[in-house]
Amino acid sequence: MADEVSIFRSLHSVTLTHLVINTVLHRSDTGQGASPRELLLEACRRNNTDLLSDLFSSFASPTELSTFLNTATDALGCGALHIAAQYGSYDVLDVLLDQEGVEIDLTERRDGDTCLHKAVRFVNGLDKAEWESGTAVVEILLDAGCDPRYV
Repeated sequence: MADEVSIFRSLHSVTLTHLVINTVLHRSDTGQGASPRELLLEACRRNNTDLLSDLFSSFASPTELSTFLNTATDALGCGALHIAAQYGSYDVLDVLLDQEGVEIDLTERRDGDTCLHKAVRFVNGLDKAEWESGTAVVEILLDAGCDPRYV
């Protein structure tokens, strides 16, 4: 049963990635579909590194990409790092933190939280048995230089 669930999740992820990519291609033809900001935030929610890589390839320079990553937010002011941390998207965080010029201690508008605050809340919401895997999300942010004293 576990193998069937794993296969289903893999197929679902691949299908979703292809659906999103096709939506972007359709958008370029018709002027409709998901914007780059929407694609970024969706990749962060779903821990989808394939979608993230495809999106990153559309930027002309590292400076253009870092400006986009530092300014793209949802309605509450949460950026890509906030959302990836909130959902425990470790693989996406790893890719985002490798990008030159990404600001790691930006705060969101609602509570003034940094991505590290979001990561800690993510871990606190897990069952005790999942804490070990959840702490990796906090640790990758600390290793990247997030300031735990930031208020």
